[in-house]
Amino acid sequence: DGTDIDTRADVYSLGVTLYELLSGLLPFDPDALRGHGINAMRQMILLQEPPRPSVRLRTAASSDPSLGARIASARNTGIDSLVRALREDIDWICLRCLEKDRDRRYGSPGDIAADLRRHLRRLPVLAGPPSNVYVARRFVSRHRFGVGAAAVLVAILVGGLVTFAQLYREAETQRRAASETLQAFQDAIAAV
Repeated sequence: DGTDIDTRADVYSLGVTLYELLSGLLPFDPDALRGHGINAMRQMILLQEPPRPSVRLRTAASSDPSLGARIASARNTGIDSLVRALREDIDWICLRCLEKDRDRRYGSPGDIAADLRRHLRRLPVLAGPPSNVYVARRFVSRHRFGVGAAAVLVAILVGGLVTFAQLYREAETQRRAASETLQAFQDAIAAV
């Protein structure tokens, strides 16, 4: 686009490589790129947003199941588990590398590596939109045992409170019945 070339051009290239390594496909259909000439190819790369790797893989596997099976078997997994593995973090990391606005890309290959390390440690990645639900899911995936134990404790506490409330209600009902019986007895004695 006429601007100087810096490390963010390398980030774009690394993003394409990462995209292909993980999904087995290029961000743009090579036949569509080659079929329209160099200017159309340039315009497509500059203007068209690439699909997320998980979506591109899912679409390719749907249209050609043997391609999906080859890609998944090369990664020692099934197509569904591969698509699940690419969703969210990997999608976001790849697309951030491939941003059209270079100021929104990672600043350096080291930034990509840092986000990939965050993903591997199940920490929230910087490339994605940090919603509270996403951050909570990442926390739970990192601390499954602790969250499970806390959930069991909360369930026990809630169960105990519900049981206590029922027993209290029953005791209160019996107290009222005893009080009414005593009042009736006292009224009967007073009448005599």
